[in-house]
Amino acid sequence: MSKIASQSAAIDSVWVLRHPTNLLAKTWKADGTIKPFDDGKFFVGKTRQINNIHELSALLYKLETDPNACIIRGEYVGHDEAARKDPDTKPGKVRRTKAVHNDIPHHWLMVDVDNYTTDVDLMLDPVGAMGEFVETSLPGCFHGTSFHWQLSSSAGHPSKDPGILKAHIWFWLNTPYMSCQLREWAIADGYKGDKALLDTIQAHYTATPVFEEGVTKPQGVRSGFVSGEWGDTVNLIIPDEIIKAAGDGTAPASRQQKLADALSSDPVVNLLYEKGMVKSQRTDDGLNIVCPRESEHSSGAGAESSTIYYPAWTKGYRDGNFKCMHEHCRGLAISVFLDAL
Repeated sequence: MSKIASQSAAIDSVWVLRHPTNLLAKTWKADGTIKPFDDGKFFVGKTRQINNIHELSALLYKLETDPNACIIRGEYVGHDEAARKDPDTKPGKVRRTKAVHNDIPHHWLMVDVDNYTTDVDLMLDPVGAMGEFVETSLPGCFHGTSFHWQLSSSAGHPSKDPGILKAHIWFWLNTPYMSCQLREWAIADGYKGDKALLDTIQAHYTATPVFEEGVTKPQGVRSGFVSGEWGDTVNLIIPDEIIKAAGDGTAPASRQQKLADALSSDPVVNLLYEKGMVKSQRTDDGLNIVCPRESEHSSGAGAESSTIYYPAWTKGYRDGNFKCMHEHCRGLAISVFLDAL
């Protein structure tokens, strides 16, 4: 058994980030579509102390009603250290970057469930669907323990299959582990949750969806707490060899992490999201967008990928770049697109 640090009490913390304007929840739109989460560059951070799964559950209930908040696993280094490491640091503001967040051990763990097929209708019996996933897809140490559950923002939408479980399930581990250690364990164990959440700066979305006027809200509850038959804590034991392989959490950032940093630090990306002009994210790190000069096009909006924005430091562009295939936009300088935006 490998422990990170001996503690006289299971005292832990949660780092909550809030954005003053951007929505960190999906929006069910009146036209039947779902608007994705907004992104943001600067947040306000607050540490919340918690001691057990019950206090974690109480905090999650409160955060459900705050569509501008999310949680990350990293611990903020503080303003002075952040200013030294990140020249974009501003007083009272926090950037969601790995440079200013340390990987520290936590008792709490969110299992992000996506596309788990079940015969249980998750809108009629969400607890049954959660329990089935836990019993069939997680290691035995999770079985019969208490957990807090939340349906994801898209669960219950008319466009989604009610037999596909999309949810967040929160547990309290008996032994606190760093994100890098949990990720190494997840890879070795064949973990069925989303491994992306096992990272210091990956956003853990906690709010219920935002419903535009005219949208019919789904019936039933979207979150709850299940008391465990065998107690409140998960006795997860990560072998010493996996702990050693994980290192200290300071390994070079992955391509996905670097892209997240690029997106969050580019003001053009933030503005595009604020204006609702982002259509989708591309596999080559760009964003398919509505062209800022669309009114100049003679042939309308065009295909999904007819206009692309590449954030700064991606695709070889130091300052970002627009690429539009319409005749009236080809070859124009980035300044022309920025003026239109």
